[in-house]
Amino acid sequence: MRGLGRLVFLSGAAIAAFVAALISFREPPASECQMDAASNPSYEVKLEEEAAVNLTRYHLVVTRDDRPVEGALVCMRVDMGGRGNMSGMAASNVAREVSPGRYELAVRLVMSGPWRGNAIVTEPGQSAAIVPINIEVS
Repeated sequence: MRGLGRLVFLSGAAIAAFVAALISFREPPASECQMDAASNPSYEVKLEEEAAVNLTRYHLVVTRDDRPVEGALVCMRVDMGGRGNMSGMAASNVAREVSPGRYELAVRLVMSGPWRGNAIVTEPGQSAAIVPINIEVS
């Protein structure tokens, strides 16, 4: 009976830790990713690196009419499977410009497979543009 009590206690502790981790690690999307934005086909956003589970920094190449976009506010929000298919499996953050048209983004895509979402690009004096982004994580 004593072994059963330990098992119940450890199971309860594991469930509590799992729930706490879900609550703690499910960060709300960056507020910049929640702004109103309109689709604008003149923008293009590409991921420079091949996406992998162990990477935590990526670079987005942002262009408008095939020219580098400089000085913009850029953020990305993606969900595992796309359109929120894997509830709780999302990543978002604001990128910082490291060179003209190249923005560094700290995110961790925690599972291999398709990730779908959007990048939001806001150039000074311009309306926010939403650009679909599809990532295949290996």
